[in-house]
Amino acid sequence: MGKWIFVLGLVLSFNVYAQTSGSCAANGAGNTCSWSYDALTNTLTISGEGEMKNYNYSPSDATSGAPWFLYKDEIKNIVIENGITNIGEAAFSGTKVEKIDIPNSVTSIGTYAFLKTKELKNIELPNNLQTIGHAAFYQSGLISIDIPDSVQTIHSSAFAMKNLQELKISDSTDFINTFGTSAFNDGGSVYPSKLHIVCKGAKQICEEKIKENMDKPNHPQIETIFNVYRANRRIYTIDEAVQDSGKVNTIRIKYK
Repeated sequence: MGKWIFVLGLVLSFNVYAQTSGSCAANGAGNTCSWSYDALTNTLTISGEGEMKNYNYSPSDATSGAPWFLYKDEIKNIVIENGITNIGEAAFSGTKVEKIDIPNSVTSIGTYAFLKTKELKNIELPNNLQTIGHAAFYQSGLISIDIPDSVQTIHSSAFAMKNLQELKISDSTDFINTFGTSAFNDGGSVYPSKLHIVCKGAKQICEEKIKENMDKPNHPQIETIFNVYRANRRIYTIDEAVQDSGKVNTIRIKYK
């Protein structure tokens, strides 16, 4: 009996003293990022000014060094308040987040930031966003993504996921320089199989830019933003892709 009382005491002590707030500020003047978790609303709030700290992600046991990772299976909502300028590396990886608010003060999303957030189906990216890091949304649950015109760099595997169905992009986007190699796949195993590109502007311009990116010899090792490389697959070129006449400005990307 005494043993069970001792164990119960440890559990209660853990729950009472578990950290529910603290600093998440990167080193440097003016960075005052702080976090708090509300268990009643399952909401993680990031507030303050300046840069957020980068955290380490461990592929071997799928853990993150973020202090709120303790609540990864409870977090449903994330609120980032205006003033925070980035989302740190591995910040929210592996959480059960379903909804996130990102202010326009955020200009970059770090590596692995939303890795394997499978309950996250939709996200509104901020209007001033410039950089999306490597595997930022790798194997997340996103179904649709609208890329703001402000985005200048999207790194490899940023949107490697199987459920992605719709990508909205402006005809002013520089596909060659903005998208990293294989931004939509991880080298052959994870990639969207039913991706439609909705062009925010002139469809013909979007088609020309996409085709220019994919206009390389048909070889398993070629690396383009949509191509699955290092695998015995290739993507159809725009000329071969199925056109959906029922959707305005839509280009279908089809994998073979």
